Amino acid sequence: MIRSWAAGAAAFAVFLSALPAMAQPGMGTIGRRQISGAADRDTITVSKTESYATLMLCVDDAPVHFMDMVVRYRNGTSQNIRLRSLVQAGRCSREIGLQRRREIGSVDLTYDAARLGDARATVLLFGR
Repeated sequence: MIRSWAAGAAAFAVFLSALPAMAQPGMGTIGRRQISGAADRDTITVSKTESYATLMLCVDDAPVHFMDMVVRYRNGTSQNIRLRSLVQAGRCSREIGLQRRREIGSVDLTYDAARLGDARATVLLFGR
């Protein structure tokens, strides 16, 4: 009985980790940006004045190969984060831990525009 419960709990944990960020506990949308292959960097402005310790990028419409991101905090400091991650359409990146919980003003994204080509993708920024 305990063995089947443990197996069921493990399967549920795997299922939960595969859900988009909006379905994960505590994650909320804090910004969005439509991007294309015409540029290789874009900025997502965060209008909410809450503090965040974790971010996640989700992608719709086309896959995006993210290179780096710069998180710009409202206090004027910033944090460079190396991503090197291909996020398929309808999927999300790994959870991206920040140095500490702070208010975010914007996030600069660098991505491989050549891989995006003529496609357009919507990037959703989630925070917790």
